[in-house]
Amino acid sequence: MPSNFLPAMPDFGSVEAVLNPRAEDVYAADVACYPPAYRATRRRIDLLCQSFAEGVTLYRGRVAGSVAVLGYSAWHPFDVSLLGGPWPKEVPVDRGGEGAYVYNYSVVPACIGGSVARALMQRLDQQIAGSRILAADTVSEHGRRAARRWGMRLHEAREIDGAPWELWART
Repeated sequence: MPSNFLPAMPDFGSVEAVLNPRAEDVYAADVACYPPAYRATRRRIDLLCQSFAEGVTLYRGRVAGSVAVLGYSAWHPFDVSLLGGPWPKEVPVDRGGEGAYVYNYSVVPACIGGSVARALMQRLDQQIAGSRILAADTVSEHGRRAARRWGMRLHEAREIDGAPWELWART
């Protein structure tokens, strides 16, 4: 079973990108990446992995002989008309949707700014490359920087469950 937080950037040996991962492993990655106020619910991760598994990638590596989760990315197509009103707390998967909703792109704190984060972002770039319209939630400066990199602008800001939240979009 994957571990939670890594105290410092260890030598991972090799990093593996797992396509269509198990929901419980993605949930463990979410717990390892975020403080409680920003974590996804297990129900939301289960739904995402069941409804658009091809958009979910888990990153893990070997540390001291055991496997550790390092982060995950997730995206899915969405109905772009959602950008015309208040953004829903949970964005439904719309396989016919014209936009790509980047649900998550995060790594454990020890991997921010390193090779794992670069690999995650490069793979995610490839996955969403064909989408003209993008949307992404952000809860950190790292998320804002990635959104800007994809050409997004701040679309909406508010608090959700007491935590600051922003929606960025490229239309």
